[in-house]
Amino acid sequence: MPPASIENGIRYIEIMSAHSTLTQALLDGKMDDARALIAAGETVEAQYFQNNRTQIFRNIVRYKAADIADALIRGGQIQTDIYELDTFEYGLYQALARDTTDEGSSLEFLKALLDKTDNRNDEVKGQTLLGFFLHESAAPAAIQCLIEAGCDARYKDNAERNFIHYVIGTRMQRNELKLAYLQLLIQEGVEVDAKDIEGNTTLLAAVKENLPGGFIELLLQQDANPNEQNHKGITAFYEAVTRQQGKEAYQLLKQFSSPDFDLTTKDGQHLFTSFVKGLSDNPPESQKALLLELLQDGANIYQTSPYYEAPKSGADWIAEKSVELLKTVLDAGAIEINRRDDKGNTLLHKVCGFNVNYDTNAAKETYRKAKLLLEAGADPELTNDKDETPLTLAQQDNLKIKTVELLLKAK
Repeated sequence: MPPASIENGIRYIEIMSAHSTLTQALLDGKMDDARALIAAGETVEAQYFQNNRTQIFRNIVRYKAADIADALIRGGQIQTDIYELDTFEYGLYQALARDTTDEGSSLEFLKALLDKTDNRNDEVKGQTLLGFFLHESAAPAAIQCLIEAGCDARYKDNAERNFIHYVIGTRMQRNELKLAYLQLLIQEGVEVDAKDIEGNTTLLAAVKENLPGGFIELLLQQDANPNEQNHKGITAFYEAVTRQQGKEAYQLLKQFSSPDFDLTTKDGQHLFTSFVKGLSDNPPESQKALLLELLQDGANIYQTSPYYEAPKSGADWIAEKSVELLKTVLDAGAIEINRRDDKGNTLLHKVCGFNVNYDTNAAKETYRKAKLLLEAGADPELTNDKDETPLTLAQQDNLKIKTVELLLKAK
Protein backbone atom coordinates (compact mmCIF):
# COMPACT_ATOMS: atom_id res chain seq x y z
CA MET A 1 0.00 0.00 0.00
CA PRO A 2 1.51 3.39 -1.00
CA PRO A 3 2.13 6.05 1.66
CA ALA A 4 -0.61 8.61 2.35
CA SER A 5 1.42 11.37 0.70
CA ILE A 6 1.55 9.37 -2.52
CA GLU A 7 -2.19 8.70 -2.34
CA ASN A 8 -2.88 12.43 -1.90
CA GLY A 9 -0.62 13.16 -4.85
CA ILE A 10 -2.44 10.65 -7.02
CA ARG A 11 -5.77 12.13 -5.92
CA TYR A 12 -4.51 15.64 -6.75
CA ILE A 13 -3.41 14.55 -10.25
CA GLU A 14 -6.78 12.87 -10.86
CA ILE A 15 -8.65 16.02 -9.81
CA MET A 16 -6.43 18.26 -11.91
CA SER A 17 -7.08 16.04 -14.93
CA ALA A 18 -10.85 16.19 -14.39
CA HIS A 19 -11.25 19.85 -13.49
CA SER A 20 -8.00 21.63 -14.33
CA THR A 21 -8.39 24.10 -11.44
CA LEU A 22 -9.88 24.71 -8.04
CA THR A 23 -12.17 27.27 -9.64
CA GLN A 24 -13.61 24.63 -11.96
CA ALA A 25 -14.23 22.26 -9.07
CA LEU A 26 -16.13 24.98 -7.20
CA LEU A 27 -18.07 25.87 -10.32
CA ASP A 28 -19.04 22.23 -10.85
CA GLY A 29 -20.12 21.85 -7.22
CA LYS A 30 -17.44 19.21 -6.56
CA MET A 31 -16.83 20.26 -2.99
CA ASP A 32 -14.78 17.22 -1.93
CA ASP A 33 -12.49 17.74 -4.91
CA ALA A 34 -12.21 21.42 -4.03
CA ARG A 35 -11.23 20.53 -0.46
CA ALA A 36 -8.47 18.23 -1.72
CA LEU A 37 -7.18 20.95 -4.05
CA ILE A 38 -7.19 23.51 -1.23
CA ALA A 39 -5.35 21.03 1.02
CA ALA A 40 -2.77 20.60 -1.74
CA GLY A 41 -2.22 24.36 -1.86
CA GLU A 42 -4.17 25.06 -5.04
CA THR A 43 -5.57 28.60 -5.38
CA VAL A 44 -8.32 29.95 -7.60
CA GLU A 45 -7.65 31.57 -10.96
CA ALA A 46 -8.60 35.20 -10.31
CA GLN A 47 -10.30 36.11 -13.59
CA TYR A 48 -12.05 32.79 -14.09
CA PHE A 49 -13.27 32.91 -10.50
CA GLN A 50 -14.49 36.49 -10.96
CA ASN A 51 -16.38 35.58 -14.12
CA ASN A 52 -18.14 32.66 -12.44
CA ARG A 53 -18.42 33.91 -8.87
CA THR A 54 -22.22 33.99 -8.75
CA GLN A 55 -22.58 30.25 -9.40
CA ILE A 56 -19.58 29.41 -7.23
CA PHE A 57 -21.02 31.25 -4.24
CA ARG A 58 -24.42 29.66 -4.77
CA ASN A 59 -22.79 26.22 -4.75
CA ILE A 60 -20.97 27.04 -1.52
CA VAL A 61 -24.24 28.08 0.12
CA ARG A 62 -26.23 25.13 -1.23
CA TYR A 63 -23.66 22.63 -0.03
CA LYS A 64 -23.10 24.60 3.19
CA ALA A 65 -19.36 24.39 2.62
CA ALA A 66 -18.27 26.48 5.59
CA ASP A 67 -14.66 25.29 5.43
CA ILE A 68 -14.36 26.33 1.78
CA ALA A 69 -15.96 29.69 2.56
CA ASP A 70 -13.36 30.16 5.31
CA ALA A 71 -10.56 29.36 2.85
CA LEU A 72 -11.90 31.93 0.38
CA ILE A 73 -12.24 34.49 3.16
CA ARG A 74 -8.60 33.93 4.07
CA GLY A 75 -7.64 34.15 0.40
CA GLY A 76 -9.47 37.44 -0.05
CA GLN A 77 -12.05 36.13 -2.51
CA ILE A 78 -14.84 36.71 0.00
CA GLN A 79 -15.10 40.10 1.69
CA THR A 80 -16.95 39.98 5.00
CA ASP A 81 -16.52 43.62 6.00
CA ILE A 82 -19.65 45.36 4.69
CA TYR A 83 -17.87 48.72 4.77
CA GLU A 84 -15.39 47.38 2.21
CA LEU A 85 -18.04 46.22 -0.27
CA ASP A 86 -19.04 48.12 -3.40
CA THR A 87 -22.12 45.96 -3.99
CA PHE A 88 -24.01 43.07 -2.44
CA GLU A 89 -24.73 41.64 -5.88
CA TYR A 90 -22.93 38.66 -7.41
CA GLY A 91 -21.20 37.86 -4.11
CA LEU A 92 -21.63 35.57 -1.17
CA TYR A 93 -24.33 37.71 0.48
CA GLN A 94 -26.54 37.52 -2.58
CA ALA A 95 -26.13 33.74 -2.59
CA LEU A 96 -27.00 33.62 1.11
CA ALA A 97 -30.09 35.76 0.52
CA ARG A 98 -31.31 33.63 -2.37
CA ASP A 99 -30.39 30.12 -1.26
CA THR A 100 -30.71 30.03 2.52
CA THR A 101 -33.75 27.95 3.41
CA ASP A 102 -35.65 27.57 6.67
CA GLU A 103 -33.87 24.26 7.39
CA GLY A 104 -31.73 24.19 10.51
CA SER A 105 -28.43 23.37 8.78
CA SER A 106 -28.96 26.12 6.22
CA LEU A 107 -29.67 28.67 8.93
CA GLU A 108 -26.66 27.52 10.94
CA PHE A 109 -24.48 28.11 7.89
CA LEU A 110 -25.91 31.61 7.55
CA LYS A 111 -25.32 32.32 11.25
CA ALA A 112 -21.71 31.19 10.95
CA LEU A 113 -21.11 33.61 8.07
CA LEU A 114 -22.89 36.43 9.90
CA ASP A 115 -20.60 35.88 12.89
CA LYS A 116 -17.70 36.66 10.56
CA THR A 117 -19.41 39.74 9.10
CA ASP A 118 -18.29 43.18 10.27
CA ASN A 119 -20.21 46.48 10.04
CA ARG A 120 -23.50 44.67 9.48
CA ASN A 121 -25.57 47.87 9.49
CA ASP A 122 -23.44 49.86 7.05
CA GLU A 123 -25.07 50.85 3.77
CA VAL A 124 -23.94 49.66 0.37
CA LYS A 125 -25.48 51.74 -2.42
CA GLY A 126 -28.06 53.05 0.03
CA GLN A 127 -29.02 49.60 1.27
CA THR A 128 -28.19 47.67 4.43
CA LEU A 129 -27.61 43.93 4.52
CA LEU A 130 -31.07 43.38 6.00
CA GLY A 131 -32.64 45.58 3.34
CA PHE A 132 -30.79 43.64 0.65
CA PHE A 133 -32.09 40.32 2.00
CA LEU A 134 -35.63 41.72 1.94
CA HIS A 135 -35.07 42.94 -1.61
CA GLU A 136 -33.86 39.48 -2.65
CA SER A 137 -36.96 37.78 -1.18
CA ALA A 138 -34.96 35.83 1.39
CA ALA A 139 -36.68 33.23 3.56
CA PRO A 140 -38.35 34.85 6.61
CA ALA A 141 -36.24 32.59 8.85
CA ALA A 142 -33.13 34.07 7.24
CA ILE A 143 -34.44 37.58 7.95
CA GLN A 144 -34.93 36.56 11.57
CA CYS A 145 -31.32 35.32 11.69
CA LEU A 146 -30.04 38.67 10.46
CA ILE A 147 -32.03 40.54 13.09
CA GLU A 148 -30.80 38.20 15.83
CA ALA A 149 -27.25 38.78 14.57
CA GLY A 150 -27.63 42.51 15.15
CA CYS A 151 -28.96 43.82 11.84
CA ASP A 152 -31.14 46.83 12.66
CA ALA A 153 -34.80 46.15 11.83
CA ARG A 154 -35.69 49.77 12.68
CA TYR A 155 -33.43 51.27 10.04
CA LYS A 156 -34.81 54.12 7.89
CA ASP A 157 -33.49 55.18 4.50
CA ASN A 158 -32.85 58.73 3.27
CA ALA A 159 -36.55 59.10 2.46
CA GLU A 160 -37.38 58.19 6.09
CA ARG A 161 -38.98 54.93 4.94
CA ASN A 162 -38.73 52.06 7.37
CA PHE A 163 -38.68 48.42 6.34
CA ILE A 164 -42.48 48.16 6.52
CA HIS A 165 -42.69 50.99 3.97
CA TYR A 166 -40.06 49.19 1.92
CA VAL A 167 -41.80 45.81 1.89
CA ILE A 168 -45.16 47.38 1.05
CA GLY A 169 -43.62 49.20 -1.90
CA THR A 170 -41.81 46.16 -3.31
CA ARG A 171 -43.95 44.86 -6.14
CA MET A 172 -42.03 41.78 -7.27
CA GLN A 173 -42.65 39.67 -4.17
CA ARG A 174 -45.40 37.14 -3.53
CA ASN A 175 -48.07 38.51 -1.22
CA GLU A 176 -47.64 35.59 1.18
CA LEU A 177 -43.96 36.46 1.59
CA LYS A 178 -44.64 40.18 1.99
CA LEU A 179 -47.20 39.43 4.70
CA ALA A 180 -44.74 37.17 6.53
CA TYR A 181 -42.16 39.98 6.40
CA LEU A 182 -44.64 42.50 7.82
CA GLN A 183 -45.59 40.19 10.67
CA LEU A 184 -41.93 39.66 11.50
CA LEU A 185 -41.04 43.36 11.32
CA ILE A 186 -44.00 44.33 13.50
CA GLN A 187 -42.96 41.65 16.00
CA GLU A 188 -39.49 43.23 16.04
CA GLY A 189 -40.95 46.61 16.98
CA VAL A 190 -40.83 48.42 13.64
CA GLU A 191 -43.20 51.39 13.95
CA VAL A 192 -46.45 50.96 12.02
CA ASP A 193 -47.50 54.63 12.15
CA ALA A 194 -44.07 55.94 11.13
CA LYS A 195 -44.11 58.50 8.33
CA ASP A 196 -41.75 58.80 5.41
CA ILE A 197 -40.34 62.10 4.13
CA GLU A 198 -43.67 62.85 2.39
CA GLY A 199 -45.65 62.08 5.54
CA ASN A 200 -47.01 58.76 4.25
CA THR A 201 -47.78 56.20 6.94
CA THR A 202 -47.35 52.51 6.23
CA LEU A 203 -51.15 52.15 6.10
CA LEU A 204 -51.47 54.90 3.50
CA ALA A 205 -48.68 53.26 1.52
CA ALA A 206 -50.52 49.90 1.62
CA VAL A 207 -53.75 51.47 0.38
CA LYS A 208 -51.86 53.31 -2.38
CA GLU A 209 -50.37 50.01 -3.52
CA ASN A 210 -53.89 48.51 -3.53
CA LEU A 211 -52.68 45.59 -1.43
CA PRO A 212 -55.12 42.83 -0.41
CA GLY A 213 -57.21 43.28 2.71
CA GLY A 214 -54.99 41.07 4.83
CA PHE A 215 -52.18 43.63 4.70
CA ILE A 216 -54.44 46.53 5.60
CA GLU A 217 -56.11 44.58 8.39
CA LEU A 218 -52.73 43.62 9.87
CA LEU A 219 -51.69 47.27 10.05
CA LEU A 220 -55.05 48.35 11.44
CA GLN A 221 -54.76 45.70 14.16
CA GLN A 222 -51.58 47.50 15.24
CA ASP A 223 -53.60 50.74 15.69
CA ALA A 224 -52.63 52.28 12.37
CA ASN A 225 -54.73 55.45 11.97
CA PRO A 226 -56.64 55.72 8.67
CA ASN A 227 -57.33 59.42 9.33
CA GLU A 228 -53.63 60.32 9.64
CA GLN A 229 -52.72 62.87 6.95
CA ASN A 230 -49.55 63.09 4.90
CA HIS A 231 -47.98 66.42 3.97
CA LYS A 232 -50.54 66.87 1.18
CA GLY A 233 -53.41 66.13 3.55
CA ILE A 234 -54.13 62.70 2.07
CA THR A 235 -55.37 59.99 4.44
CA ALA A 236 -55.85 56.26 3.93
CA PHE A 237 -59.60 56.90 3.77
CA TYR A 238 -59.11 59.61 1.14
CA GLU A 239 -56.85 57.36 -0.93
CA ALA A 240 -59.21 54.38 -0.72
CA VAL A 241 -62.30 56.38 -1.64
CA THR A 242 -61.19 59.04 -4.11
CA ARG A 243 -58.33 57.35 -5.92
CA GLN A 244 -58.90 53.62 -5.56
CA GLN A 245 -62.69 54.07 -5.36
CA GLY A 246 -62.67 50.79 -3.51
CA LYS A 247 -65.68 49.81 -1.41
CA GLU A 248 -63.84 46.82 0.07
CA ALA A 249 -60.87 48.88 1.30
CA TYR A 250 -63.18 51.58 2.68
CA GLN A 251 -65.30 49.06 4.57
CA LEU A 252 -62.20 47.47 6.08
CA LEU A 253 -60.82 50.82 7.22
CA LYS A 254 -64.06 51.90 8.84
CA GLN A 255 -64.22 48.70 10.90
CA PHE A 256 -61.37 50.17 12.92
CA SER A 257 -62.07 53.92 12.74
CA SER A 258 -64.76 56.29 11.48
CA PRO A 259 -63.79 58.53 8.57
CA ASP A 260 -63.29 62.21 9.39
CA PHE A 261 -65.23 63.89 6.59
CA ASP A 262 -64.20 67.36 7.74
CA LEU A 263 -60.50 66.88 7.03
CA THR A 264 -59.19 68.75 4.00
CA THR A 265 -56.22 68.19 1.76
CA LYS A 266 -53.56 70.84 1.36
CA ASP A 267 -55.54 72.35 -1.51
CA GLY A 268 -58.79 72.34 0.47
CA GLN A 269 -60.46 69.21 -0.91
CA HIS A 270 -62.82 67.11 1.20
CA LEU A 271 -63.08 63.36 0.84
CA PHE A 272 -66.71 63.28 -0.30
CA THR A 273 -66.61 66.12 -2.83
CA SER A 274 -63.40 64.72 -4.32
CA PHE A 275 -65.02 61.31 -4.66
CA VAL A 276 -68.13 62.64 -6.40
CA LYS A 277 -66.07 64.92 -8.63
CA GLY A 278 -64.03 61.91 -9.80
CA LEU A 279 -67.03 59.75 -10.69
CA SER A 280 -67.82 59.18 -14.33
CA ASP A 281 -71.12 60.58 -15.59
CA ASN A 282 -72.70 57.15 -15.21
CA PRO A 283 -70.58 55.21 -12.69
CA PRO A 284 -70.83 51.44 -12.12
CA GLU A 285 -73.11 50.06 -9.43
CA SER A 286 -70.18 49.47 -7.06
CA GLN A 287 -69.35 53.17 -7.04
CA LYS A 288 -72.99 54.14 -6.61
CA ALA A 289 -73.11 51.81 -3.62
CA LEU A 290 -69.99 53.42 -2.17
CA LEU A 291 -71.54 56.87 -2.66
CA LEU A 292 -74.61 55.85 -0.69
CA GLU A 293 -72.49 54.23 2.00
CA LEU A 294 -70.48 57.43 2.45
CA LEU A 295 -73.70 59.40 2.88
CA GLN A 296 -74.98 56.87 5.42
CA ASP A 297 -71.69 57.16 7.31
CA GLY A 298 -72.07 60.91 7.73
CA ALA A 299 -70.73 62.55 4.58
CA ASN A 300 -72.38 65.92 3.90
CA ILE A 301 -73.58 66.23 0.33
CA TYR A 302 -73.61 70.03 0.71
CA GLN A 303 -70.07 70.35 2.04
CA THR A 304 -68.05 72.41 -0.45
CA SER A 305 -64.48 72.27 -1.72
CA PRO A 306 -62.69 74.83 -3.90
CA TYR A 307 -63.00 74.47 -7.66
CA TYR A 308 -61.31 77.23 -9.62
CA GLU A 309 -63.03 80.48 -8.64
CA ALA A 310 -65.98 79.07 -6.71
CA PRO A 311 -66.65 76.31 -4.16
CA LYS A 312 -68.65 73.27 -5.28
CA SER A 313 -70.51 70.74 -3.19
CA GLY A 314 -71.17 67.09 -3.79
CA ALA A 315 -74.70 68.04 -4.81
CA ASP A 316 -73.28 70.48 -7.38
CA TRP A 317 -71.18 67.73 -8.92
CA ILE A 318 -74.09 65.28 -8.96
CA ALA A 319 -76.19 67.86 -10.81
CA GLU A 320 -73.65 67.70 -13.66
CA LYS A 321 -73.61 63.92 -13.95
CA SER A 322 -76.11 61.39 -15.29
CA VAL A 323 -79.81 61.32 -14.51
CA GLU A 324 -79.30 57.78 -13.17
CA LEU A 325 -76.83 59.00 -10.55
CA LEU A 326 -79.11 61.88 -9.60
CA LYS A 327 -82.00 59.44 -9.19
CA THR A 328 -79.86 57.20 -6.99
CA VAL A 329 -79.19 60.08 -4.61
CA LEU A 330 -82.78 61.33 -4.69
CA ASP A 331 -84.14 57.87 -3.93
CA ALA A 332 -81.80 57.68 -0.94
CA GLY A 333 -83.36 60.84 0.48
CA ALA A 334 -80.02 62.64 0.51
CA ILE A 335 -81.25 65.76 -1.34
CA GLU A 336 -83.28 68.62 0.12
CA ILE A 337 -85.10 69.29 -3.11
CA ASN A 338 -85.53 73.08 -2.77
CA ARG A 339 -82.46 73.88 -0.70
CA ARG A 340 -80.63 77.02 -1.85
CA ASP A 341 -76.88 77.58 -1.86
CA ASP A 342 -75.09 80.79 -0.85
CA LYS A 343 -76.18 82.40 -4.15
CA GLY A 344 -79.79 81.32 -3.86
CA ASN A 345 -79.58 78.55 -6.45
CA THR A 346 -81.53 75.32 -6.04
CA LEU A 347 -80.48 72.04 -7.61
CA LEU A 348 -83.00 72.73 -10.40
CA HIS A 349 -81.24 76.05 -11.08
CA LYS A 350 -77.94 74.22 -11.39
CA VAL A 351 -79.29 71.53 -13.71
CA CYS A 352 -80.98 74.09 -15.97
CA GLY A 353 -77.96 76.40 -15.97
CA PHE A 354 -75.41 73.70 -16.82
CA ASN A 355 -73.44 74.47 -20.00
CA VAL A 356 -74.21 71.69 -22.49
CA ASN A 357 -71.51 73.00 -24.83
CA TYR A 358 -73.48 72.54 -28.08
CA ASP A 359 -74.06 68.87 -27.28
CA THR A 360 -77.59 67.67 -28.09
CA ASN A 361 -77.17 64.57 -25.93
CA ALA A 362 -76.16 66.73 -22.97
CA ALA A 363 -79.20 68.94 -23.62
CA LYS A 364 -81.44 65.86 -23.55
CA GLU A 365 -79.81 64.80 -20.26
CA THR A 366 -80.61 68.25 -18.84
CA TYR A 367 -84.24 67.74 -19.80
CA ARG A 368 -84.34 64.34 -18.09
CA LYS A 369 -82.77 65.67 -14.89
CA ALA A 370 -85.10 68.67 -14.77
CA LYS A 371 -88.07 66.35 -15.26
CA LEU A 372 -86.84 64.09 -12.44
CA LEU A 373 -86.41 67.03 -10.06
CA LEU A 374 -89.84 68.43 -10.87
CA GLU A 375 -91.41 65.03 -10.21
CA ALA A 376 -89.58 64.98 -6.87
CA GLY A 377 -91.14 68.31 -5.90
CA ALA A 378 -88.68 70.94 -7.12
CA ASP A 379 -90.24 74.42 -7.27
CA PRO A 380 -89.67 76.01 -10.71
CA GLU A 381 -90.74 79.44 -9.42
CA LEU A 382 -87.93 79.94 -6.90
CA THR A 383 -85.47 82.71 -7.75
CA ASN A 384 -81.80 83.05 -6.95
CA ASP A 385 -79.97 86.15 -5.72
CA LYS A 386 -79.99 87.51 -9.28
CA ASP A 387 -83.77 87.08 -9.43
CA GLU A 388 -83.38 84.22 -11.92
CA THR A 389 -85.66 81.19 -12.05
CA PRO A 390 -84.56 77.84 -13.51
CA LEU A 391 -86.57 78.83 -16.59
CA THR A 392 -84.51 82.02 -16.96
CA LEU A 393 -81.32 79.96 -17.04
CA ALA A 394 -82.67 77.33 -19.45
CA GLN A 395 -83.81 80.03 -21.89
CA GLN A 396 -80.21 81.15 -22.38
CA ASP A 397 -79.46 78.11 -24.58
CA ASN A 398 -81.48 77.21 -27.68
CA LEU A 399 -80.58 73.53 -27.27
CA LYS A 400 -82.58 73.49 -24.03
CA ILE A 401 -85.89 74.30 -25.73
CA LYS A 402 -87.49 71.06 -24.48
CA THR A 403 -86.41 71.88 -20.94
CA VAL A 404 -87.93 75.36 -21.35
CA GLU A 405 -91.22 73.82 -22.47
CA LEU A 406 -91.12 71.44 -19.52
CA LEU A 407 -90.62 74.29 -17.05
CA LEU A 408 -93.37 76.38 -18.62
CA LYS A 409 -95.76 73.46 -18.22
CA ALA A 410 -94.79 73.10 -14.57
CA LYS A 411 -95.59 76.75 -13.73
